[in-house]
Amino acid sequence: MGRAAHEPYDLAGKILAVEAGGGLGGLEQADAAERACGKLRQSLVHVLGSDATQLLVKYALSKTAGEFPFLQDVEVDRDCRFRGLRDKVEKRGSGEVRDGLVMMLAKGIGLLNDLIGEDLVCLLLGKAWPEIFSPDTGS
Repeated sequence: MGRAAHEPYDLAGKILAVEAGGGLGGLEQADAAERACGKLRQSLVHVLGSDATQLLVKYALSKTAGEFPFLQDVEVDRDCRFRGLRDKVEKRGSGEVRDGLVMMLAKGIGLLNDLIGEDLVCLLLGKAWPEIFSPDTGS
């Protein structure tokens, strides 16, 4: 697969790692994913609006839940906070939780690439995570 096929997943992994701050447990990963979605929301709400931003996160969650069933029945509120996620991850292995949450973030980034273009996505991600993303280098 080419660079474009891996980029959203790679970026999502970096984002989750930064937000987790070294926390490896499932609950830390769940909290990190919620912080990441909150940061994305802050950037996206000005471009897409609040409703579309919430729908984007819901879409990414639903597209990932088939492969990672612990994400089923998790709800997303208007501020992109997850309801029910912490309860779902408590009895899961941290690797499975991380993989599912990275995939969810990657699906959201991929959809954004399709909707608004990679250049604008790079700009938005760079504002939210300047420590890991530079529009000039592509990662």
